Amino acid sequence: MMINKNTVNKDQYLIADANRYRVRTGETLAASQQASARKLDPAVLNKHLGETHNFFSGNPKEFTPVTEQEHDPSVSARKETSGTDTGQVAEKTSVTTEETETSKTESEQKSEKVDTTQTAEQSKPPLVAVAEKAYEQYSQELEPVKGQMRDIFGSHGEIQARAKNPVSAANRLQRVLDNGWSREISTPQQALSNLWDAIGSRVVLNDTTPAGIQKTVDSMSDAIRTGKLEITSMNNLRGPGGVPYFSPKQLKQIYQADYERRQALKAEGKEGGKPIAIGGAWFQVDEETVGKLKGEISDDRLKSLRTIIDSKLPQEEIMKKLKDMKFSDSEIEKILYHAPMGDTDRSAGSPFTSVCAYVKHNNGVTGELQIIGSSVLKIANAEHLPYDAMIKKDLYRELSPEGKTKIEPYFKPFEEAMSELTENQKKEYNEYLNQCYMYARNLELGVVTDYPQVPAGLNQNLSMQNILHIHDVYSKIKKQHPKE
Repeated sequence: MMINKNTVNKDQYLIADANRYRVRTGETLAASQQASARKLDPAVLNKHLGETHNFFSGNPKEFTPVTEQEHDPSVSARKETSGTDTGQVAEKTSVTTEETETSKTESEQKSEKVDTTQTAEQSKPPLVAVAEKAYEQYSQELEPVKGQMRDIFGSHGEIQARAKNPVSAANRLQRVLDNGWSREISTPQQALSNLWDAIGSRVVLNDTTPAGIQKTVDSMSDAIRTGKLEITSMNNLRGPGGVPYFSPKQLKQIYQADYERRQALKAEGKEGGKPIAIGGAWFQVDEETVGKLKGEISDDRLKSLRTIIDSKLPQEEIMKKLKDMKFSDSEIEKILYHAPMGDTDRSAGSPFTSVCAYVKHNNGVTGELQIIGSSVLKIANAEHLPYDAMIKKDLYRELSPEGKTKIEPYFKPFEEAMSELTENQKKEYNEYLNQCYMYARNLELGVVTDYPQVPAGLNQNLSMQNILHIHDVYSKIKKQHPKE
C-alpha cells in the first residue's frame, strides 16, 4: 500500500520535534510482547499518546514533550496522535473480526477454517508490517548503542536503552505521512529514514550539580569532536522558570565541538554534514566576534556583518539572514563558531526537564538520547497518569482482570478528579506540575524547598504525592497481575 503526501522541510521539524517528545522509562519488548504486537493486541497497540500541551493548555501549536511510564530500566518515546492512528485501526479491526465470528454458528465457523497466521498478516495495517521489517534492522543496533553510551557516559550515570516497538513505530510513521513529511513509506529503508527515535537511550546522571554537569558536557564534547557521537539536533528542555541541565556556555561548547568535528572531516576530503541544530538557541554577533574573524573573512564582508551587531537571532533565522547577505556556508559557520550564544525557554507550556538530543547511529538508524537526573525522572515517571486520565486513555490496559480489581480503588477517584477539571483549572494544574519539576530539579542541586501544594479548589487526589503513591501501587500490581 502506497500513501502519498506533499513534502515539507523535515529538517525544521526535527529541530522542533525534540520539544514534542521525551524519552520515557519502559521495558524492552520481550518475545511475548512482540507476539502480541504482531497479533495486533489492543493492549500493545494502545501504547500511544498525544501532546500534553493540547490538554493542559489547549494550545496545539506549542512544541511540548511528554513522558509515559513503564517499569524497567529501558526507554521508549511518547508521541503525538495525528490523523489516523494505526493502533486504533488495528484495534477496530480486531473488534470487528471478533463480532463477526461470534455472530456465526459453530458449524459455520468450522466450515470457514483458515490459516490464522495468514489471516493476521492480511488484516495487519500496511505500516505495521513495514515497521516490523524495519524493527528487524534497527533493533540490531540496540546493544551497540548501549555500548556506545556506556563508553561515553558510563562514568556519569546509569545507561538505559530500548528499541522502539513496531506498533509504536507504525503510529509515528502514520503521523509523518499525515503531516506530509514524507511522500511514501512502503519499505523498511523508508521507515528507517523517518524514524528519528528508533533507538532510545538515556543517561540518568549520578551528579547533577554544576560541576557534575560540566564533566558530562566535557565527555559529550570530546565524543562529538572525535566522531564517537554524532548529534544532529538538541533541545535543553524545562518548564517556565525551571533550571535547565545545560547552561548556554555548555551548549556553545557542544556546538563548537560539532563544528571542529566537521572541519576535521572536510580537511580529510570527507562530507562534514550540517551544523548541529540547537532548539531555542540564539546567536549574537558582537564586536568581539568581528575581531576574531579578521583574517578569516575580508574587511568588506566584516563591515556588512556589523549591520546585525548585537541582534539576538534564533539559529535558523541568523543562518538565513547571513545567507541573504551573501556570506558563504563556510563563512556562516565561522561566524556562528565565534558568536556568543544564548538559550531561550522552548518548553514553555510543558514542565518536563531534560536534555533531549537526536543521535545518528550506524546503518541509517537515528536515536533519541535523553540526559536527566534521578529526582526529575521520578516525577516524569508518574506524570503519565494525569496525562492518560485527561485524554481518557484506559489506565487498566496492561493489567489482568484481577489486577484491574486491585488498582480500581486507587485509579477511580483520581480519574474522577481529572475529569472534573475546567479549562482554567487544567492550566493551573499544569503550572502545579511545573512547580513539582522545579522542586525535583532543586533537590538535585542541593536546594531544599517546600513541596508544592495543589492549587486551592483542586481535588487533593491530584497531588503529586498521591500520583507517586498510585504509581508505586500500580507498578507492584502490574508485576503480579500483568495482562496476558
